[in-house]
Amino acid sequence: MSTKPQLTFNGQSYEIESLSEQVKQQIVNLQFADNEIQQLNNKLAMANMAKSRYIQVLNQHLPEKTAAANKKKDVITFDDKRYNLDDFDEQGRAQIQNLQAVTQMLARLNSELAISQTARHGYYQMLETSLNEKH
Repeated sequence: MSTKPQLTFNGQSYEIESLSEQVKQQIVNLQFADNEIQQLNNKLAMANMAKSRYIQVLNQHLPEKTAAANKKKDVITFDDKRYNLDDFDEQGRAQIQNLQAVTQMLARLNSELAISQTARHGYYQMLETSLNEKH
């Protein structure tokens, strides 16, 4: 049994020192993508927690009256009810802004996650191809 550092990939073991620089670079790329995906998942979890909290606080600051059905401008829809933006207190308006910001952040993070997952898949395939060509 070899005491040299090994890479196990798809059930196959390889001595790392025998791998080409191209294969080693694909391993680094794959590790980087995995770390990026983990960080993005952590950020998504945190943003979702913040969104949940903003919703809780906003629920405590909803105006008592809803907006007229024909009113189109400066209306916020929350839990399928329409409210005049002007009827919210300062704290309620702050929570609306926070919700808008976190919603945009979630969309951006989900896009970044999709890109990172696509890149990871590409690195994985390149590593698999490189290893199959060498052995």
